[in-house]
Amino acid sequence: MKTNTNQEQPAISAASVGAVAARDSAHSENRSVSQSRHGRGSATRPLPVRWLWVAPTLVLAAAASAEIYKVKESGSGGHWNDYNTWKRYLGSGQWTDAGEGQFPGYQDTAYIPNGLSVWVAGADSENFFVTDEEVDHIYVCGDNETAGGVNLDTCRGSYAAGEVNFSGCSSLTLFADSVVNGKISFEAVADDCGGPGELRINRNSPTALVLKISGHGGVIRSAAHGGLIISDPDSQYEAQLRIDGDDPGDLAESMTILTNNNQDMEIAIALNNRGDVVAQSGDVYLTEHRKDGNSGHWRATQGTLYVNYEVRGGATWTVEENAPATILFNAECLRLSGDFHVKVGSLVASAMVCTTGHGYHGGPDSSGPVITANPPYKITFHGDCE
Repeated sequence: MKTNTNQEQPAISAASVGAVAARDSAHSENRSVSQSRHGRGSATRPLPVRWLWVAPTLVLAAAASAEIYKVKESGSGGHWNDYNTWKRYLGSGQWTDAGEGQFPGYQDTAYIPNGLSVWVAGADSENFFVTDEEVDHIYVCGDNETAGGVNLDTCRGSYAAGEVNFSGCSSLTLFADSVVNGKISFEAVADDCGGPGELRINRNSPTALVLKISGHGGVIRSAAHGGLIISDPDSQYEAQLRIDGDDPGDLAESMTILTNNNQDMEIAIALNNRGDVVAQSGDVYLTEHRKDGNSGHWRATQGTLYVNYEVRGGATWTVEENAPATILFNAECLRLSGDFHVKVGSLVASAMVCTTGHGYHGGPDSSGPVITANPPYKITFHGDCE
């Protein structure tokens, strides 16, 4: 699978910086985001504010109709809140460059074509600032994808996957069904706040999934610095992240959530895992909301997979590759039916764990695997879990 080369964030125009600053100053309500699970202090960020509140002219424009945007193909991408990053759809197959103050917001749709990146961050040549953006739908084109959108010609074929990058403490809130065939990741930036970026999923309808990774090699990853949180803090209905996999366990083929470069990720949302969730280099925290998995994989290869909320289903659990790898159950999980493969590293239960599947252990590492249940808890394989 091809990957995009990490690039420095492009500078955005002074006009866009001013517009975003004006928007962000229009509200004063703050939300404290705890980073204690990741060993980083706390960061306070403003709640996302709909961009149509900035000025009456924008209110009128938004009331008229939702907009469709795509990242310009003429460059390598840009900042989410910089109008120079985007083209706006006029209808009948026609696009035009976005004008000053125009970029995807609440009720809009944003397409990220192959080979291009967009940064959820605010920065210019001198300043870094946190930004909280909103959009109804995103569609991130995958590696070599040619479809995407209805007659909108948004995916470009022979290019590496499109990518949405988060800077520290900045967030993007989704309100409707979205598709990631490319990548959502966190990348290092100068003067970063040190906390994770956040993908917020706010489900405002009782039907349909909100975010789906579908297509070969779609990835959500913590990449370089600060980590990533996937959450639904304000949802009226329970949101869900769904990942599908043609070949679970194969990073090139399955749909994957993974950690890189020792950066952690928290999945604080309902998750339907039919693909691959991997604590590869950095830890994965399964928190809040129940997680389900059928035909998928839960894996620890170097980091620790913390099960801090109930998981159900027949997905396979694997600890492999490196002795430090660990799967740690801190939540009771009695409705599992998948097999456990502890090839190396540790499987630890600090709660009751039971699967109707089998347990296998042993592998190439001479130190062997460690399976531990902290009293009074136990791990039961091939058992009666009723």
